[in-house]
Amino acid sequence: MVLTDPELDALMRELKRFATERNVPTATFRQLKGTQTTFTIVLGQDTYFGVDNLSSPHRVSITAYSREKPDRWRPDWDALVSRLQALFGQDRLAFGDD
Repeated sequence: MVLTDPELDALMRELKRFATERNVPTATFRQLKGTQTTFTIVLGQDTYFGVDNLSSPHRVSITAYSREKPDRWRPDWDALVSRLQALFGQDRLAFGDD
């Protein structure tokens, strides 16, 4: 999704809230605004969500990675997607293959 600077700030607040609710440390989260970076939301030994803006400072990608069965990580993914749709609008999010 392509975001403005204020939207990048809102995304970071939402990602930190999401992580904190799941007892995930946020100290390694890097600011997306003004720089190209990557960080992870580690949800378990074999599950994390990767966040990056490497293709462009304002284009953010969030990708789920897991060796677990979908029923183990999909509820967290669906919760995050729902929150981001509420924040930015469903039409602003693009999805690859499930």
